[in-house]
Amino acid sequence: MDRQEAIPRHCPNCACSDGVVHAASVTGHGQKPRRSAGKGETLLDIRIPARTLWSGLWACAAGCFVLALVAWLINSSTGWLGAAGVFAVFGATFASLGVWQTRLNRDRMRGAEPQVLKFHSHALYCRTCACVYFDIPKPPAGISPGKALSVREYRRRLWYACGFTKPL
Repeated sequence: MDRQEAIPRHCPNCACSDGVVHAASVTGHGQKPRRSAGKGETLLDIRIPARTLWSGLWACAAGCFVLALVAWLINSSTGWLGAAGVFAVFGATFASLGVWQTRLNRDRMRGAEPQVLKFHSHALYCRTCACVYFDIPKPPAGISPGKALSVREYRRRLWYACGFTKPL
């Protein structure tokens, strides 16, 4: 039996019989979606979001360095040279912790990527109502089999179940 023939023909959300395809076929397993893809199909892109790879400690480091620069610039009128040094030390500390945290984030997320691709290949997408559901008996943790999810909710739950992100 062909994989295309095994697709259930009725969406659990709208009970539509046409427009149900494998979610992985819409974006090609995490590749960049087509330009002609709809909004729901664009959201089915399950690549690791670049913003989640970076640690928030980088923003703290940048803020400390800006404060150090400001304190150094106004040192002649305020005498805050000591404060500039303290802010620079904090900035360097946050930057080194940011490097460490970013490496941990990347290792954790790249380690979960094969599992995400495996589950994503079993997900089904309804083009009529733009929802995603699973037809396998044991989907990822936190996702019920045969229950329709919005594309945004599907992505969030898939990333959480496979270890991409922490619970919100």
